[in-house]
Amino acid sequence: DDVLYALSKNAFYKIDIINNKVTEYEFSMPNVLSCVYDAYTDKVILINKNTGNNGKNIFIKKLEELTEIVVTQKALYSSNNSRYLFWGLGSVILLLVLIILRQTIFVKFKKGESIIYNKKNNTFEFKQKAIVFEKEQHLLFVFLINNQDKFILLDKINALFKNQDTQESYITINKRRDIAVKELVFKLKTLLNKERNEILIERKNDKDKRIKEIKLGISVQVIG
Repeated sequence: DDVLYALSKNAFYKIDIINNKVTEYEFSMPNVLSCVYDAYTDKVILINKNTGNNGKNIFIKKLEELTEIVVTQKALYSSNNSRYLFWGLGSVILLLVLIILRQTIFVKFKKGESIIYNKKNNTFEFKQKAIVFEKEQHLLFVFLINNQDKFILLDKINALFKNQDTQESYITINKRRDIAVKELVFKLKTLLNKERNEILIERKNDKDKRIKEIKLGISVQVIG
């Protein structure tokens, strides 16, 4: 669809520029930090701040869940001129809408704009081109994808970096793990043009604040 979606504190909007319509839907979720729509799954990923422990929560909802209750529907712009004139002024009008509503806009991912993981071939693709990771980055990324619906204790990842042939210290394994995490995040940041906290979400364990947990923040399409 040639539409944009926008989010404010108390409403979810669908902005249809071509048909000159703004539809407001009922929405209630405090402290939303970011959101994105994944066209492959037709789901919206919402990240909000947990004020109780200063952590972050992830909610995944179908788009239809957010567009169930219509509050209002009105014209986006008022003009006696033709649609072609509006296209010339479209960028200015859209900017004004963003300033007035003070909301985060997220645009649909089109095919080829998110990473695809072929589970059968154990390969990655982005924008119809193959992506190759270093061995330890690859293992880590696959592990995070297979567990992308939950937070993982950072120490549980250590098993990926143990050298089976030699006895290594906990510190050595941790160092190898941290390097792999850093290198993977850097590559994904460069590839997707996103910030670190969008790619990898971190929080402290509820029971033991000394323990760190991580979760993949981006959506990866799994096929095969």
